[in-house]
Amino acid sequence: MDIEPELKQALQQLKIELPNPKTEQVRFEEWRQKYGQNWLDRIRQLIGYDLVLNEHQKELLKKYYEKNLVILDLMNDSKLADEVKQDIKETLFLPTQSNNI
Repeated sequence: MDIEPELKQALQQLKIELPNPKTEQVRFEEWRQKYGQNWLDRIRQLIGYDLVLNEHQKELLKKYYEKNLVILDLMNDSKLADEVKQDIKETLFLPTQSNNI
């Protein structure tokens, strides 16, 4: 997927700001209450529209996110080279042409 470099950088910055809800549950909840709405507003502004998902789409997105967290946990516990881990992290959340949400 070709993303404008500025958009890609802005989205990566937003991702960095987001605490991991699995490993930092308390921090994530505090962050969500304090900054969550502003963070979502910034995403909406970046992508140019307010995404409205139906319940099925929300469930699919939740499952996708949870499975990616498992992959990250397994990867971090592995003996993969740091370069390989970084490459996986950088490409893990990029959509493929077969994604149909």
